[in-house]
Amino acid sequence: MQAEAFLDIKIPMINIDMSSPKLFQKLLLLGGLWCVQGCDDGAGKPESSLTSDSASCLTTQFRDADGDGFGDPLQSKISCIVEPGWVDNDRDCNDSETRISPGEPERCNGIDDDCNGETDEDTAIDATDWFMDADGDGFGFGPPRGYGCSGGSDEVSNNDDCDQESAEINPLADERCDGVDNDCDGTIDEDGTINGFPFYADTDGDGWGDANDAELLCMATDGRVDTPGDCNDSDPFTHPEAVESCDGHDRDCDGFIDNRCNITVRDTDADRAYIHSDHFILTHMSVGDITGDGIDDLLIGNSHGQQIHLLDSPIDTDPSAPAWTITADKAESGAARSFTSMEDVDSDGIHDLVVAHHTLNEDYYFESEIQVHLGPLLEAPNLNSPDTSLLSLPSESPWAYLFDGIQMADITHDGVPDALFSNEDGNVLVIWPSMLSDGELETDTIQHTIEGRTNDGHFASGDFDGDGGADFVYSSGDPNGIVLVAGPILEAADWGDPDEIVYGSESQQLGKTLVLCDLNLDGKDEIVASTAPIASSGSDAYSGSLSKVLVFDVNESFHTPLQIIESSGDEVFTANCIDVDGDHHADLLVQSPLYDASDAIPNVGAVSLFFGAVEGTMGLGDADRRFRGSTENDYFGWLNEAGDFDGDGIGELIIGLPYEGITIFDSSSWLSSHWEPSAD
Repeated sequence: MQAEAFLDIKIPMINIDMSSPKLFQKLLLLGGLWCVQGCDDGAGKPESSLTSDSASCLTTQFRDADGDGFGDPLQSKISCIVEPGWVDNDRDCNDSETRISPGEPERCNGIDDDCNGETDEDTAIDATDWFMDADGDGFGFGPPRGYGCSGGSDEVSNNDDCDQESAEINPLADERCDGVDNDCDGTIDEDGTINGFPFYADTDGDGWGDANDAELLCMATDGRVDTPGDCNDSDPFTHPEAVESCDGHDRDCDGFIDNRCNITVRDTDADRAYIHSDHFILTHMSVGDITGDGIDDLLIGNSHGQQIHLLDSPIDTDPSAPAWTITADKAESGAARSFTSMEDVDSDGIHDLVVAHHTLNEDYYFESEIQVHLGPLLEAPNLNSPDTSLLSLPSESPWAYLFDGIQMADITHDGVPDALFSNEDGNVLVIWPSMLSDGELETDTIQHTIEGRTNDGHFASGDFDGDGGADFVYSSGDPNGIVLVAGPILEAADWGDPDEIVYGSESQQLGKTLVLCDLNLDGKDEIVASTAPIASSGSDAYSGSLSKVLVFDVNESFHTPLQIIESSGDEVFTANCIDVDGDHHADLLVQSPLYDASDAIPNVGAVSLFFGAVEGTMGLGDADRRFRGSTENDYFGWLNEAGDFDGDGIGELIIGLPYEGITIFDSSSWLSSHWEPSAD
């Protein structure tokens, strides 16, 4: 009984202060208790602290928090059993990191990994050689100067430099065409030099390279040339200097198939057509996104009934009927012949409709009005309720329109489009600059009266001086004159100081039609004028019996046309500049609505299309495409327009049949894969 009671004695843990003056007494007490304390057998039953040979089972255990087999000397206890998380050694120097212990190798990391009391010694497993970096570019040169975890301030751990005297020569440097191995790859002036010249793959050996396969080289190599532009590098007969073979290919790589081949296209070959179901007389067309869907819409003027029809986008099938129709309530309205949808008057991103509308008073004098109808126009606007309008007093001549031939341009250079128009007699030119407010002709316009001018001439706007603002040109009334007035035109006095006058032959009517467009791609518009076919003698560009289209560069001599296109017979020419294909560059259209076919069908009509820049004296046989009618008195080509009506990024050409409707030709069938729109 006494022995069992003795074994039940519990010895509390005693924290021993090693600096205590009573340390000796405490150790004696602990030793005495140790001799009598029982050890737990793990099942809750005390056991003797003595082994069979009277030895003690008590040992000192150390905390192993990171499980690396090495204990923390600062965390210990005395026990007979080694518990999980405890070990019987105190050799760990960081018990929170398994990679730090006496069993780990030393690494170059600023830590005593192997717990030997030293850091980053030379025996580290990732110690390296150190090399001299004399030029300070981060790359060493020559044999190693030392070994270890760190080197001197002028040493680096690589010897990849090939020149220790120049910091601009190292493995990270760009190779240059200078006879030096700048990037230390063992090769001098190899492919990819930053100051090299582009050389293009010339697989077919025609001297022209593929622009999509270029390398910067210091000199030409086999299979590469310095002239890009080949659109088919597997065909030596296709390149920018090749002559078109008119074989259905883009031989000269200008993006157009069979250009200047005068390929005949019949009206029956049209991709789409709109044929009016009732009486129809085509008098005008205009293109603009007035519905606000981001795709061009087409407005068609039908003077039979004074109607304006909308063919809304996308026009990707044969339109069966207009989306809406404006019908003037007066036969004398004139709305069907004088309207435009080409500009955004209120700068909201949607094109607007500007239209002339006339009524007769009891004395048969016209009371005229120019109306603005702001888009989007999803329904037909009412001519009796415009958003704004310009009104006039009754005309001075009975049965004469005051407003005719409306065009739009920022002729005042204020960033907002202005309306440009003339009276029907043609002797007054007018600018209406404040279109977002109602106005009156007599007080709110800028007018210019030209004695002797008739409506047989024409006027146009464009930027002929390249200053970014609109300028004005008009036939002067003299059969031979074209007057140029540089913008801005801010008051009546600005009309009276023309910049240039171009005179033609006395036997020619120069300016029968006028249009401005940039045909030679110099950033400035050229004047495109047609002449009347009046018989005459002489050798200058304006004389002779043939009708002509003349292109004048305002920056060159006006008396020497930049381009001349002559008829092959007694055709009457008119000219137009439109971006037909949608590449943001103007194309030239020459219209011959009175053209008689070679098979003796009279007045079938024709339109000749010249893509891109034209130069020199050319005939209709030099056109890209020759569109012609098929039926007597078709007058095909009476009017034409162009736009992207199906939203595919490529333009369509609209050619009118004056008594039937319109035909639509998709430019994509005339373009090669090399064609691309301009970034302008």
